[in-house]
Amino acid sequence: MASYLIQAKALMAAFITCKVKHIKRSENKQADALSKLASVGFEHLAKDVRIEVLATPSTMNKEVCVCSAAEPNWMTPITTYLSTGTLPDKKEEARKIRHKALNYTIQDGILYMRSYLGPLLRCVDLQDANYLLREIHEGICGVHAGPRMVVAMIMNTGYYWPGMHVDAEKELRRCSACQRHATNTLCPKNAMILVTASWPLEKWAIDITGPFPEAPGRVKFMIVAIDYFTKWVEATPVATINATSVKKIICRFGLPMNLVSDNGTQFADQHV
Repeated sequence: MASYLIQAKALMAAFITCKVKHIKRSENKQADALSKLASVGFEHLAKDVRIEVLATPSTMNKEVCVCSAAEPNWMTPITTYLSTGTLPDKKEEARKIRHKALNYTIQDGILYMRSYLGPLLRCVDLQDANYLLREIHEGICGVHAGPRMVVAMIMNTGYYWPGMHVDAEKELRRCSACQRHATNTLCPKNAMILVTASWPLEKWAIDITGPFPEAPGRVKFMIVAIDYFTKWVEATPVATINATSVKKIICRFGLPMNLVSDNGTQFADQHV
């Protein structure tokens, strides 16, 4: 279509004035019928209908030879060694290539990896690997599975490249659908530190809750103290939260004054 568009623009440039008008489908039945004559026979047409058969297309087809040079990748040293026996100059790299090549074979110019219990796995470069990951994970038949299942499906399909699990995990972390619809984990992000008590009334915790709807006496806050060992609860409603009211409540509970801390959570050691 791009070639025909260029040809049409070239013909339009030859006229002094030219206007392009959009024709509705209901008014284009005659042109639509003429366009379908190429796929039907001409025997049923009347003699007054003139038909011109074009032996060549209206546009000049340009033949382009696309030559792509294979870029070096992780398969290049192994393929070179298996094909020609050429190894790198460095002894350490040559030893690694010679050791890796035992697990690979070449058939019809294609590198395959020998699997232990399955068929040969075709080796692919990183570009094809990314396409396989996206297609199997979120393609037409994709199920948005985890990295392990995606790698297993790729190997069952018959493909392989080193670092499959790492690449699958990195690629799947970019999936927006998995990020939006993932289940929320309830596990804490950090390790929990337990606060233990050896005997009753050794450690207390005080918290302030509210405000609540006003009750008689205009009280709308509550100060709650809990013993760590026995889980004994002491609660007192207050009207306002200030230093004076909190000190009175602590003294009423019989707790030491060093219980109160700056961050709002109070801990103290009280020996019986």
